[in-house]
Amino acid sequence: MTTRIDYPADNAFLNSYCSRLSLTNPDPTLAFISQAYDRQVKTIAFENIDVQNGKIVSIDPADFVKKILTRQRGGYCYELNGLFALLLQALDISYTLVACRPLIYPTRRAKTHMAIIANIEGEDYLVDTGFGAYGPRAPIALGKLDTPIAQGPEQFKLSCQPLNATNDEYTLSALVDGQWQAQYAFSTYPNELIDFTPANYLNSTYPDVLFTQKLVVLIFTDTGRKVLAGDGFRVIENGERTERRLDEREIGEVLKQEFLLTSGAT
Repeated sequence: MTTRIDYPADNAFLNSYCSRLSLTNPDPTLAFISQAYDRQVKTIAFENIDVQNGKIVSIDPADFVKKILTRQRGGYCYELNGLFALLLQALDISYTLVACRPLIYPTRRAKTHMAIIANIEGEDYLVDTGFGAYGPRAPIALGKLDTPIAQGPEQFKLSCQPLNATNDEYTLSALVDGQWQAQYAFSTYPNELIDFTPANYLNSTYPDVLFTQKLVVLIFTDTGRKVLAGDGFRVIENGERTERRLDEREIGEVLKQEFLLTSGAT
């Protein structure tokens, strides 16, 4: 089954997406998809500002397209991966949306994360531009298992085990502080965007989830990533971390200068 999002992913959308990310000559190749992926995670921040402002995030594609491409905001997984899915759709690349179980918490959690499996040049890839922890920064081939994959300054690994008679379960791990840490697990069972409505509502409202508890903003850089969690601003460069506390005025400046959130970010 191939997923399609009910939104006109036409030339107008493609031009708007490419303009936002300074991309040219879009085509359905792994090289272009990898370039778009890289630009997106380094230009469009993962952020939960709407949740912190007491809003329920809209996963209506018309809303997140306007929010990200017109208002130059970021978003979280349903929005960021929803936007990237529309790029795939505009390029006539087959994909499915998959539900993922985050594994970064001390207790078992529901499948609240959304990622993409895209068939690019005849091979299936994990595509995920919207994981707010250690998410990949480029497509990862599903067939490349139990092998460390270097992506910039970071390393990732996919493993797989049988889930039931018809499905396998994949686990994405990242090398963090010299140790492999599982990030999330998923099967390739296809979902529609609307299937994530309950998980989105939970992430926007439930007091036990991170997004309702504190501000979380993340953006990739060539050498690492920048993270704002509450009032703590952390910069990771080539595995080295620096961190400082911010006051309210400084948070606004950091959102603009470090995370490129120049419109409607507060």
